[in-house]
Amino acid sequence: MSHADTSRPWVDRVVRQWRRPSWWNLLVLTPWMIGTALSIRDWRVNRDAGLHQRTVKGTIVGHEPRNHNRYSYEFLVHGRTFKGWDSPLDYEPTVGQQVTVYFDSRDPSSNALTDFSQLAIRDLGPVPLTALGTGLLVLFISVRRRGIAPGAPCAAA
Repeated sequence: MSHADTSRPWVDRVVRQWRRPSWWNLLVLTPWMIGTALSIRDWRVNRDAGLHQRTVKGTIVGHEPRNHNRYSYEFLVHGRTFKGWDSPLDYEPTVGQQVTVYFDSRDPSSNALTDFSQLAIRDLGPVPLTALGTGLLVLFISVRRRGIAPGAPCAAA
């Protein structure tokens, strides 16, 4: 018995399943859909913060290279000290270095070492691909379910 003979029942089962796929197959996309929703939420938060963004000079006070290479920094707004943690996108500061801190003027505890508009664009990056992938799978299942009658025999390949 050849390898092709032993795999035939498996192939027939897969072909039969995808001739009329179940809507339950969309559960596979659940992590993508959750990730898309979270990316859109983060984009909106950062876009909104960018509309009220101000800058101030701050000082790098710590560095954790093993924790996403993040930096601790402190800055002063209206006589009050704020602290933040961030991993800058485009440079590597050193402890003690003066850096530009971007903060939301309505809430300085919302701050970053990167411009909020850049963060918003980064957050939105994967959304078109995940939305397109989800839409294509829904379309595929819909077309396959509409085009083949239930219980139709599987054509031999």
